[in-house]
Amino acid sequence: MEENTYFVSEPAAEGAPDMPPETAPDSSAARARKCVSRVGLALFAMMAAQYAATLLLSFVLGKMKDVPGLEDWSMLLMGIVPLYLFGLPVLLAVMRGLPAEPPQKQPTQRLLLRSAPVCRFFTYAGSIAGTLLMSWINALLPRPVSNGVSDYVMGEFGWKAIFLTVVVAPVMEELVFRRLLINRLHMYGQRMAIFVSALAFGLYHGNFYQFFYALLLGLVFGYVYVRTGKLWHTMALHAGVNFIGSVISVKLLERFTENVNAPEEIVKNMQSVLLLGAFAMAMLGAAIAGLTILIKRRREIRLEPTPADGVTAGRALLTPGMLLFIIAACGSFALYMLSYQMR
Repeated sequence: MEENTYFVSEPAAEGAPDMPPETAPDSSAARARKCVSRVGLALFAMMAAQYAATLLLSFVLGKMKDVPGLEDWSMLLMGIVPLYLFGLPVLLAVMRGLPAEPPQKQPTQRLLLRSAPVCRFFTYAGSIAGTLLMSWINALLPRPVSNGVSDYVMGEFGWKAIFLTVVVAPVMEELVFRRLLINRLHMYGQRMAIFVSALAFGLYHGNFYQFFYALLLGLVFGYVYVRTGKLWHTMALHAGVNFIGSVISVKLLERFTENVNAPEEIVKNMQSVLLLGAFAMAMLGAAIAGLTILIKRRREIRLEPTPADGVTAGRALLTPGMLLFIIAACGSFALYMLSYQMR
């Protein structure tokens, strides 16, 4: 790896007046803020490219709707092509040249195992927060906005949906929001890097139903990545969350619904009720275990303090690039709700 000279200051010219670091026009702190702003600009550019590609691909698929079998693949194409074949290259292009350095690998025994129930607790807490907020918003709207994720997994369930939610999404989203972002931010402050990564992860989901739990899970994933330096740990946690929420729970609900609608199948009815009840109790137990771990081990959550030439999370969000991304993301939330009013 090349030696990183990004933080090495140029020696002052002979006879030049001393200038305090905080007032130097090209101080390390100023360069750190520029780097954070560029990351925000890159996120905005990725979102813009994704939306443009989505519109283009929707138009193309609409023209090709008579092609046999294409409709079965349209969901997979819409989930992969706009973001990963158009948005991701734009993100990389805008961030090109920024110094990147993976977090140091540290011995963290059992962190992955302890993080799994914490993820379950945050998934429940975030889902409840999002549902309550949307219930209040729906009371003010002419037409209620539904949870698009639930509609998707319940309506289009199949191997393509499993592949997209359990394989593609965890791998690619962890690559983008943990490795690409945190590798370029953590040297300016680990707390800031984790929070910016988690906020971007939550905002990129584009709706309040998912925002809160995605934000909370992003904090866990970011912490695990910073502490371990191992991306596969966060990919495993992410895939586990999606597998439980999008595969196991959906299949159990489907089986329960089918048997309830066939009251003559008494034995299958009882099996479905018992399976669903056991699953719910197991998930509730995991969530309680996660909350217990958070409370008992909160003092073990250790991160390096923000360096003197670093950036705090609050200041990071106020950089021009980050503000642009946040405003654009809020616009995507509004468009999501508006789309339901125009149906």
